[in-house]
Amino acid sequence: MNKYSVIVALLTLGGFSCAEKPGVWKPMQGEPNSRIDSNARPIDATQQRSTRDATTTLARVKQALGARPTFAIVSEILGPPDHDIGSGIYVLVYNLSDGTRLVVGTSDKKSVLYVDHDRMRLYHKKAEHGM
Repeated sequence: MNKYSVIVALLTLGGFSCAEKPGVWKPMQGEPNSRIDSNARPIDATQQRSTRDATTTLARVKQALGARPTFAIVSEILGPPDHDIGSGIYVLVYNLSDGTRLVVGTSDKKSVLYVDHDRMRLYHKKAEHGM
């Protein structure tokens, strides 16, 4: 990966897109989470609205995060992801029944790096375990 690719990736993650002219960047339009919708690769295109109950699912995930969570435990609770927006690591998006999303980051589908509920961090491996 060259310097240009890294810069493009960081700008895109920061909510910027390239205008018609190369090298000219402008803020992306849309909702705060529009990056997820525009860059997401659907796992199952037929699933638009999740049947995962938000209250029950969040309670089970938070309980699992109290111990050292593994991806196997989290994926057993959540089932298959709705989208994969990662590049370099897996960034898996799980839609919940109330319209919110859980985002799980993992580098190897064994350990969990982080879990976010919409924009709130529920778990971060480095923060929890001092790594």
